[in-house]
Amino acid sequence: MRTSNVTPSFISTFFDSITDTVVVDSFAIDGVWRVAGSWDFWNGESLVFSPTAALGVGVHTVCVAVRDVPDYCPPNDTIICWSFTISLAPPNVWVVFPDSLPVACNPVLVEVGYFDIDSINYLRLIVPGVDSIDFDSTVFVGDSILFYYSLWTDSIFANFAGIIVASDTLGNVDTIAINFVVDRNPPAVRIIVPADYETVFTRTPDIVSICVDSSGISLDSLFLIVNGDVVPHSSITPRIEAETLTVSLSSIPYLLPERGYSTIHLVGIADMVPEDVYHCGPNFAPEESVVVYIPDDDTVGPYISPPSIDWGYCGYRILPCWQIFDSSGVDSAYLIKSISSSFEHAETMLVINSYNSIFCPMDSIMLDSDSMFVVVCALDADSETGFGDDRALSCSDTFVIICRRVRVNVFPDSLSFGEVCLGDSARKTVFVVNPLEVPVDVSLEIFGSSAFGISMGAFTIFPHDTAGVDVAFEPTDTIDYIGNLLVRFADTSIEVSLKGTGVLCPEKFSAEPRVITPNDDGYYDFVVFTFPSRKANKVEIFTTDFEHVATIQRDNVVIVWHGEDKSGRKCPAGAYIFLAFSDGKLLGKGIITVVR
Repeated sequence: MRTSNVTPSFISTFFDSITDTVVVDSFAIDGVWRVAGSWDFWNGESLVFSPTAALGVGVHTVCVAVRDVPDYCPPNDTIICWSFTISLAPPNVWVVFPDSLPVACNPVLVEVGYFDIDSINYLRLIVPGVDSIDFDSTVFVGDSILFYYSLWTDSIFANFAGIIVASDTLGNVDTIAINFVVDRNPPAVRIIVPADYETVFTRTPDIVSICVDSSGISLDSLFLIVNGDVVPHSSITPRIEAETLTVSLSSIPYLLPERGYSTIHLVGIADMVPEDVYHCGPNFAPEESVVVYIPDDDTVGPYISPPSIDWGYCGYRILPCWQIFDSSGVDSAYLIKSISSSFEHAETMLVINSYNSIFCPMDSIMLDSDSMFVVVCALDADSETGFGDDRALSCSDTFVIICRRVRVNVFPDSLSFGEVCLGDSARKTVFVVNPLEVPVDVSLEIFGSSAFGISMGAFTIFPHDTAGVDVAFEPTDTIDYIGNLLVRFADTSIEVSLKGTGVLCPEKFSAEPRVITPNDDGYYDFVVFTFPSRKANKVEIFTTDFEHVATIQRDNVVIVWHGEDKSGRKCPAGAYIFLAFSDGKLLGKGIITVVR
């Protein structure tokens, strides 16, 4: 064991398992024996004694001689010894966290570790001339202490040297330094190139500035404001070497007006505080700006944007427009269009300023080829501040306007009318769908038999709309009829095939034979109900007890019953009643006999 007490007390406890009585004869400190006396506390089980003089620093040995009573089997003397160390070293104290200078704009979490062979009874944080904090001794549990510390100051930048003082119960003292930094000082930024109000001869100058801060420069939030236009951080590729920052407008790219004054602001330059310390930042530098002047030599023609549209529907008219801008104004503009990229047989037409520098042709253009090649040229106006006639002409790249085919969807692609009685008619519908954003003109024509007819010859389908075309079939002979419905739109057409059969229908209702033997031998397997016309024809079958057996309904002149019920099961032999209806009107009734 270790202690810093130079006059420690010693306690020895004794026990004998046989006699249950132990007597202390003497004890020794560092080999000097003396008889136990009345000044030593002895209660029969333990002995408490102390040295008669202060002990020195170092290792010491204590021995105690005891014996049991009565002494049955002498000698039963026992000597017990142990060692201990006296040390007067001061406590050891250190800063566990943070391991670097904390910036104390916000409360700082500090952990201080300590160790002493005795115990820590005093701990103080001192910032000379600024602050002093004493910690209650009840917090000295374990081997460290955690506390929050806030250092507030009006200084923009300050570095305070603090001291942590620890003392043990013997008055031994240890100290350790801890520094606190306050840094509210923003970076210093100054544009050096170009100089303010300097005349430049490029529309994409480099902006060079000096940026200084003791903690470093961060460009993570940098953006530009050029003549009121915000150039975001994502579009900027700055270069910084040492303390020199360069931002090139050519890398953005951003073009200054070809003449006159322009103002450029650098915004969002901050200092760089390490992430592993507490900080107040980032501290942003004030906006730095520079005004440059571009002389009016007018060597650059007007700016011409791409066209507002790059495609249109074949056979439709289009109205493409361009943004044409020049700081001195646009004197005139025109476009050259051709169906070939070589501009053979080209056509020239004026474009005029419709509104807000948007130039459009005076009339729409028919898109009558697979593609149209267009070049736009513009001449800027003469500036009064220039020297002489300083107008300049500029022409755009070749723009290609693509022709997209007009289409509609037609379904179904075929109509079958089945059998229709002579003198009767049947109707079915063909649907035409316009999936486009423009109206489509559609014309219809029937080819083939004249037994087919349509209700309309031409119509217009509006964007994303559907039109229905009724097709009628009126046979005049007992033959098969075929034909085609031709749906035309733009320069394309779609065919719908048509077919139907004319049949001779009886003048009255009949049911034959009245006796059937449905055994699939080909003779009298079913009864045929014949109606005079193709309508909503129906036959109801009942037993003689008027129990419903089956319902057969067809839009046809012929209905067949095979002697089965409505579930498809074969009916037992016997008599069955039938009722025949056409469009809800009773046409006939009778008895059918089923023989098995």
